Amino acid sequence: YDFSANICSSLTLPDLDEDAQKRLRSILYESSLEDSCNTASTEKLLNLFNGRKVSEGLTYTTLILLGSPRAKHSYVTTNEVMVEDRRKNVSVTKFNLPLVTGLDTVAKFVCQKACSEDVAGYDYSVIRELLLNACIHKDYLSPGQIRIYIYDDYIDMENPGGLPIGVDINMVLSGYRYPRNRMLARAVRTIGLTRGGKGLSHVMMTCIRQGRRIPEFSVSECGLFRSRIHKGREFGRLCGFFEKIDIELN
Repeated sequence: YDFSANICSSLTLPDLDEDAQKRLRSILYESSLEDSCNTASTEKLLNLFNGRKVSEGLTYTTLILLGSPRAKHSYVTTNEVMVEDRRKNVSVTKFNLPLVTGLDTVAKFVCQKACSEDVAGYDYSVIRELLLNACIHKDYLSPGQIRIYIYDDYIDMENPGGLPIGVDINMVLSGYRYPRNRMLARAVRTIGLTRGGKGLSHVMMTCIRQGRRIPEFSVSECGLFRSRIHKGREFGRLCGFFEKIDIELN
């Protein structure tokens, strides 16, 4: 069952966020360098990933990618991302943005909030990739939002829905693809929102090259998929080794 492929019967073109549409055109232009990306009609752009003709209805994939905060709150109430800082002074910030603009907004917020003046704190691309992964694999029919908890030495990212039946953590880490929302996953690749489309492989290699601990992944008894991202660089020599190789190759 692919929730993201279903038609959201009440969703119409005016429900789509204007800034998200502009950002989509910019992403497509950056990847293709074709001026048509800036002049094409909204309907033509949506045909790239909506999964069916716009005249037949807009899907939840379109809502998740481009829906305005009001529309998303009305048609998929579990779409928020909650960021909770659990250090000295606890604070909670909620985001309900279209994925096209919200992905970078939330990732930057978390990185800046968690790192403060610590330059080696966290890698932005790792946080961004894990957040995107959470959005693609989230069970949008389950209660609860994607939650990000900031602690002194690590960040926990929790995603409702757990893993599909028959899939375990080892399969995920070995590269097995199991997108719960298959149409949304294809759309993300089609429009170029993902960086390389390598998901956890990108996360692992980035951490190794930077001398960071590899994130820990687990599934709780209540069905939450958790990613734990550790702060700082613990393996400086390994980082220097990769930097030396890069210099020699370039």
